[in-house]
Amino acid sequence: MYYGVLVMVVCDSEGVVYDLWFHPASYHEVRSLRIRYRKSKWLRFLVDSFGLVGDRGYRGCEYVEVCESKERKGIR
Repeated sequence: MYYGVLVMVVCDSEGVVYDLWFHPASYHEVRSLRIRYRKSKWLRFLVDSFGLVGDRGYRGCEYVEVCESKERKGIR
């Protein structure tokens, strides 16, 4: 029997980690982020102060800026 873990990390462009959490691998990333956002004051502070940048998989998530261009993807 195999188990999977979804690991989510919030860091800056320098690689400094500000938040880290785990969910079962059966969770979608957006679902995991929404649960964490709802339960974590620290993540809400980070999003309100700095913002989050993600790939196209985060479309529809109101507090994630989706980067569409290749130039922008290189710096996320």
